[in-house]
Amino acid sequence: MSPTRSTFFEDVRSGQELPHFRVTVNIQQLVRYAEGARDYARIHTDDEAGKKSQWGSVILHGMIKSGFLAKAAGDFAGLEGLVRRIKIYYRRPDLPSDPLTIGGSVVKTYEPGGDRLADLELWLRNGKGEVSTTAEATVALPSKAGGRARWMSLPADLDVPAGDPTQQREWEFPDPDKVKASAGQPWQPRSDVISAFWIRLFCRGTGDMNPLYVDEAVAARGQHGTIIAPPTFPAALDPFYFWQEEVQARPPQPSRGLRVGGNGWDDFEHFAAIRPGDTITAFGRWLEPFEKPGRNGTLVFIPREVVYVNQHQHVAARSRGAIIQVRP
Repeated sequence: MSPTRSTFFEDVRSGQELPHFRVTVNIQQLVRYAEGARDYARIHTDDEAGKKSQWGSVILHGMIKSGFLAKAAGDFAGLEGLVRRIKIYYRRPDLPSDPLTIGGSVVKTYEPGGDRLADLELWLRNGKGEVSTTAEATVALPSKAGGRARWMSLPADLDVPAGDPTQQREWEFPDPDKVKASAGQPWQPRSDVISAFWIRLFCRGTGDMNPLYVDEAVAARGQHGTIIAPPTFPAALDPFYFWQEEVQARPPQPSRGLRVGGNGWDDFEHFAAIRPGDTITAFGRWLEPFEKPGRNGTLVFIPREVVYVNQHQHVAARSRGAIIQVRP
């Protein structure tokens, strides 16, 4: 289901349930997502690599599940609403062919500084009814009086790191000690030209066929005048994921004495639309690693931040996230 109408702020109430939808992902869809998102880690598409892993199977990309949750938020926001922010938490992996159910509810509505916002809590359940992934999202909504939805203002803590073309690329579960020593230092920046084909390819991978993202005729009548990228599309521009294409023949190797965990969370904030024809430059850096106790050992979180700047030198988005290693 994709939105066919607008959702007005006046019609939304706290506690309101979002419509549920179900998906069952197969290997073909994982391959489509890998192409659109440029996330070629073998654990998501290669049966042999999956069988040798701790899960004994290929597992879904964390970010494809993020796309399902973002779809729920975007469908709720309607044809004139905007998903301004979505933060996703990964609790456990999911497997192909397992039926997944996605849903959520409205936490609150509020009107700061003339904006009309609704905070959502979202969830994804596996076939056993277990919640494997959750998210918090904020959507901006139009008003019946004619007020438009607006993107986020730039937060005070946002700064664009200057790119360092000499910085070594280390995407594969980097050593926490090395990351700690280089925390805050910029990665090599990467620029990409966005195309309508790429946006649609990404959307086919997540099954999010929202007209604002894929239908030029519908999108042309909206405030942006063209299709725009969906909320989790910056993942396709994140150097951390893209560098996997260059080393996809190698399985991810954790640091000595640590086990591969996976994604901990991803957080996307949007300050402007990403459109076809834009040139987006991604400026990334590692942040300070930290540890928390877990069920099977100490969880070592290795966070990163990426800021996405368009050809007009405007910040379009920021993503922050963390990968996890486990110290037994």
